[in-house]
Amino acid sequence: MTYTAQSRPPAAAAPAAAPSPPAGHGWTTRKALAFIGALADLGMVSRAARGVGMSRQSAYALRARLGEGSLFARVWDDALRDGAALRRQAPRRSSARRVTPLPPEDDVFGLGR
Repeated sequence: MTYTAQSRPPAAAAPAAAPSPPAGHGWTTRKALAFIGALADLGMVSRAARGVGMSRQSAYALRARLGEGSLFARVWDDALRDGAALRRQAPRRSSARRVTPLPPEDDVFGLGR
């Protein structure tokens, strides 16, 4: 079948782009560094993630995305080990701690933010 300008079917509309998340949403280098610090202090992934405004699931997803051999995964393992040792020494200390994010000097984990 031959189409003319008048008989051509309408072009399919381009799919709408997904809206961008609001600023401050998602993992940034600053949040990742604060998370690692909180993990070393608290020894619990869920509390450390909550302390930087993220979920435990998103922390594990970030780790998986960056890779098990990444700097982030290696530092995570060290921080978790240190935090667990602190929790064993002073179990009540972790519940009273607050997380204070620190500004990053560089994108050390390769997050691009």
